[in-house]
Amino acid sequence: FSTSIILIVGALISHQQIQYMLQKDLGFNKDQVIVLRGLNVIGDQLGPFKNELTSIPSVSHISVSDYLPVPIDGAKRNGNAFWLDGRRELDLATQGQFWRVDQEYLATFEIEMAEGRNFNAQIASDSMGIIVNKQMVKEMGIKNPIGTKITNGETWTILGVVDDFIFESLKGEGTAPVGLVLRDSPSLLSIKVKPQHMDETL
Repeated sequence: FSTSIILIVGALISHQQIQYMLQKDLGFNKDQVIVLRGLNVIGDQLGPFKNELTSIPSVSHISVSDYLPVPIDGAKRNGNAFWLDGRRELDLATQGQFWRVDQEYLATFEIEMAEGRNFNAQIASDSMGIIVNKQMVKEMGIKNPIGTKITNGETWTILGVVDDFIFESLKGEGTAPVGLVLRDSPSLLSIKVKPQHMDETL
């Protein structure tokens, strides 16, 4: 009888955990995103390759980056220390992620902008701009983030703030401070496709 109770309780807990993981709002949409790795092998053909992919009617967005917002153990991550500009010698650092992305990254993964704007590759100064999440703003104690300068060795101007998205394992907190910068990093190609005719698209 005791063994039966333990098994039933264990099954209920497992069911609740599975439902939590399936229903949890991650803050981004990973559905219908095809990821290609090891882009360095095609060298300067990346541009023409992206153009070929764009010509496929069912492809809606293409993003080149070096990190993915997926909450799984073992996903590629880094660590950076951030300070408000001019406060490096005065304050403790805020520890966060520092990801190189392109201007299609937010649209590809449907990450919502809370305030400010996305990158624009046609604006030269955006090369020193950064988009941060709400957790970064909170932990750094920033009151008016747009236009605020922060540093991790280089100085960046905050262009936008995105809603928090979960990129750490759901076993822990799930999210942390993150900064996105506009940089070429031909490591991963993420292709957002429409769900119709998936076999033909692949």
